Amino acid sequence: MVDTHDIITSHFPEAVEVTAVGSEGEGLATTLRERWKSFVLIAAIVAIISLGTIALTVEPQYEVRALVRVAPIVRPIMSRDLDTDISRNYNSYIATQRGILTSPAIIDEAVNHPSIKSCAWLVDAEDPVQSVLEPLKVTHQRNSEHLRVSLTGRNPQDLANVVNRLITVYLNHHEDEKRQEDERALSSLRREEADLENRLKLKSEELRQLADGGLIDATDGSSATWLGMPEYRTMLTSAKKNNAFAKAQLAAVRSNIDEQGAEKMRLPGLEEFTGKDPELLELKKQLRTILLSAHTDETMGRGASHPEVRSRPHMVDAIEESIVSRKQVLRDEFIARMIRDLEATIDEAAITETIVADALSSANDERVGAVRQAFLVDDIKHERAQVEKTLFQVRNQIWTVEVEQNRMSRVTLRSKAVAPSKPNIDKRLKYAAVALLFSFSCGAGIALFRGRMDTLLRHPSHVTQQLGVPLLGTIQQVPKKKSSIEELDEAMTEPTRSLSTALTASCKTKGPRKLLITSPTSGSGKSSMTWNLARSFADSGRRVLVIDSDNDRQGLTRRLDLFGKVGLLETLANKISVEKAIIKDHKHRLDVLPAGERSPGFGALLMNRDAQALLCKVFDQYDDILIDSPPVLANSHAVILAVLADETILVLRSGQCEQAEARAAYKYLSTVGANVVGAVLNGVDAKQHVYGYGYGYGYGDHEADNDLASV
Repeated sequence: MVDTHDIITSHFPEAVEVTAVGSEGEGLATTLRERWKSFVLIAAIVAIISLGTIALTVEPQYEVRALVRVAPIVRPIMSRDLDTDISRNYNSYIATQRGILTSPAIIDEAVNHPSIKSCAWLVDAEDPVQSVLEPLKVTHQRNSEHLRVSLTGRNPQDLANVVNRLITVYLNHHEDEKRQEDERALSSLRREEADLENRLKLKSEELRQLADGGLIDATDGSSATWLGMPEYRTMLTSAKKNNAFAKAQLAAVRSNIDEQGAEKMRLPGLEEFTGKDPELLELKKQLRTILLSAHTDETMGRGASHPEVRSRPHMVDAIEESIVSRKQVLRDEFIARMIRDLEATIDEAAITETIVADALSSANDERVGAVRQAFLVDDIKHERAQVEKTLFQVRNQIWTVEVEQNRMSRVTLRSKAVAPSKPNIDKRLKYAAVALLFSFSCGAGIALFRGRMDTLLRHPSHVTQQLGVPLLGTIQQVPKKKSSIEELDEAMTEPTRSLSTALTASCKTKGPRKLLITSPTSGSGKSSMTWNLARSFADSGRRVLVIDSDNDRQGLTRRLDLFGKVGLLETLANKISVEKAIIKDHKHRLDVLPAGERSPGFGALLMNRDAQALLCKVFDQYDDILIDSPPVLANSHAVILAVLADETILVLRSGQCEQAEARAAYKYLSTVGANVVGAVLNGVDAKQHVYGYGYGYGYGDHEADNDLASV
C-alpha cells in the first residue's frame, strides 16, 4: 500500500502535518442536538437506577424533638464586671452544653438504662452508643435560650423514650457537676481565706516588733547624727584642701631648689627669720662699730699708719664674710624648717581627713540603716494592704458561690419529646429531584464528552471551524433502501443545480474553467458529485468536459460503464490524441474523458509539461472542465492536478471523514497554491441538521453502488 504522507512530502517538502485543533468552539446546545439520543438514553438509565434505588432504600422517618432551656449568667450577681462580654461567654457556654449532650459518656449512660435497653433497634445494634449518636442532633435556636434535641428513626415511641432519658441523664449530670464544682470552689476559697488571714496576722506582728525595737525616722533632721553631718562634711573638705595646698607648696619648694638652687630662691619671711638671729645681730653690731670708729680717726689723731686704721679693712672684710656665711646658714635652716612645717601640715591634714571621714561614714551607715528600716516598714505595710484586698475578693467569691448554690439551675427542661402520630420527615422527593438533576448532568456530560472526543466531521459548522473555507452546501443522507443509480442521480439534481448556480455566479475566470473535485480519502462520494455537477452545468447550455483522473479506482469510468476504454492515461502517454479519447454523451449533452488503462507511472505522466500543455489546448474548446481527482491523502496525483485547476472543491462525508484528514488535505492543497473555493459536506443526517440542498443522495445497501459513490 502506498504511504500517502511519503508521496506528498516527496513531491512537496514544504507540506507539513497540521496539528489537530479541538472543537472548543462547540456549544453545549449544538452537541446535545447532535447527540440527543445518547443524552436521552444515558439520562433515562441513570434516572431509572437512581429513582429505583431511592424507592427501595429511602423510607419516611419520624423525628422526635425536645427543648432544653439554657439561661444566661446574670451580670450584677455573678460577674460584677461591667466589661464582661456576656454574648461571647454565653455562646461559648452553649457550645459546651451541646458537646456534653452529644458526648459518648452521657449517651452510654442513657442507653444502659433498663427502660431503654429493651428498644429493638438498640438491642440489634452492634454499638448502641453510635446508633444513637449518628441520628442525634443538638442545635441552638437563633435568638433564643433553647437547645433543640432531635432524634430521627422509624420507631417514634422508642425515639421519644431515648431522647427523654438522654435529657434526664444530662440534667442529672449537670446538677451533680455543678454541686461538685461549687463544693470544690468553696473548699478552695476557704483554704485561701485561712491562708490570707494568717499572712495578715504575720504582717501585723512584724510591724509591732519593729515599733517596739525603736524605729528611726530617716527623714527626721533633729537627730545628733543628722546635725553633725554638715560639720563633718565641712571639716573633711577643709582637711582635703589643706592637704592639697601643703603638698603643692612642698612640691613647689623642692622644684625651685632643684631648678634655681637654694641661694637664688625667693623665700618670703626669710628676712624676718634672719633678723631675729642673735649671732647675725652681733656681727652686724661689730661691723657698725668698726665703721663708726673710722669717723673718729681724724678726731683721735689716727693716721693711715696707725695700726688700728691699717687693720680695719681686714676686720670689715672678715666680719662681712661672717655675716654672709651666717645668712647662708640661716637660709638653709629656714628652708629646712619650712619643709618640716609643710610635711607636718600634710600629715596633720591627712590625720584630720581620716578621722572626719570615719565619723562621716559612721553617720552615713546609721542613716542608711534607718532608710532600710523605713523601706522594710513600707514593704510590710504594702504587703498587708495587698493581703487585705485579696482577702476581700476571696470573701466576695465565697459569697457569690453561696448565692449561686441557692439559685435555680441554668439548664432546665422546657418540653419533653413526644412521639409523632405520622412520619414527619420524607426525603424521597428531595432525593428524587437530586437524582433527576444528576441523571441530566450525566447524560449531558457524557454527550458532551463524546462530542469532544469525536474526531469526525459531522456538523456543517465543523467544516468552517476546522478548515476555514466556505461551506458550499450539504447533501443530506438518503434513507437506506434499494434504489438504482438513475433514481439517485435524479434525487441529486436539485442540490447540484444550486451548487452549479453558485459556482457559475462566483466564477471570475475568463475562458474555460477547470474545476477539480477531490476528497481527503476515499468513500466521500466525489465521483457522483462530479458527474451530477457536470450534468447540471450541461443542462444550462454550457460546454462541459468530465475527466476521470483517478487512475487507481476509476470510479467515474466504472459508473458510466466505460471501463477498458482508452482515456486520460493514453493521451498523456501520446498513444492517442485527446480528441479520439473523448467520448460524447449525447443523452446528457457533455463529453467524458475516461481514466484509461491502470498504470503505476500515471503520476509521472501527470508531471510531463508537454502532456499538460496538450490537455490545456483541448480545454480551450469547453466552458467547464470537471476533473474527478484521486483522494488527496491517497497519493500525490491530486496536488499535481490542483496546480492545473482553476478551482478546487473538497467533498467531505459526514460521520466518516476525520477532522485531521480534512485539515491535512486542505494544507497540502494550500501548500501547492491550489485555489480551494470551498467544501461540500456529504451524507448529513437530515434529523440532526435542517439545512442542505434538496434531498441528497446515498446508495443504501447496494454494495456496488456504494462503492461507486465512495470513490
